[in-house]
Amino acid sequence: MSSVNSVSVHSIDEERLKFRVIVAINARVQGLIGANTFGQGSYDLEIPIPTSFANSHEYSSCLIKCDTMAAWSDDALNTCSWGNSVRSKKIPALELQLSTPSSQATGSYIVEGAAAAAAANRPPTQIETQGFKQIITGNVVIQGNGNTWGPFAAPVAGQSWNSSPQTCEPLMCANPFGQNITLRFTDPTETPAERQVWIQDTGAANTTDQGFYVLQFEVQMVPNK
Repeated sequence: MSSVNSVSVHSIDEERLKFRVIVAINARVQGLIGANTFGQGSYDLEIPIPTSFANSHEYSSCLIKCDTMAAWSDDALNTCSWGNSVRSKKIPALELQLSTPSSQATGSYIVEGAAAAAAANRPPTQIETQGFKQIITGNVVIQGNGNTWGPFAAPVAGQSWNSSPQTCEPLMCANPFGQNITLRFTDPTETPAERQVWIQDTGAANTTDQGFYVLQFEVQMVPNK
């Protein structure tokens, strides 16, 4: 039996409703020129309007998914890790949050103990709703020492945290184009006061945001009717 090559044909109008949004954040350079308080796991963005479709009253909702993410530090720092305001952390999975309204995401977190809850053999559960949420799994990858593609070596490091292939489905959210949006990196296993995480220099006395972050989002507009 001979195989038959086939291609999927999509309408032009359907393809015009799909967008790719690239977000790049150099938190290290911002921290160096200010009071070292920039970012630290929370970043305010403005998503530009690419076409009239993204600014139409006929499309108030969209499907959003983050399909790629990478995070790294300056190549001169060899003691960097994810961390919060208290300590550095080993994190194989981040919870990525956007302030874009959504009623289709919720979270249930058992992250701290309480005497009353322990007595009842029922640990306290924190509940979060509202906004876009997606778990991003990742691994530390060697990317050279800043001079060559070879293995990293102190004092010049060359590692990054790269996301694994994201297999989850996109989430229904409000139209993000032309809006001011807050993006957050969080550790879902941490207490609320220490949930935000960022790339920091574990060899330094402060917790300045030393991160370079790049994310790619796929956005598809959904007609109101």
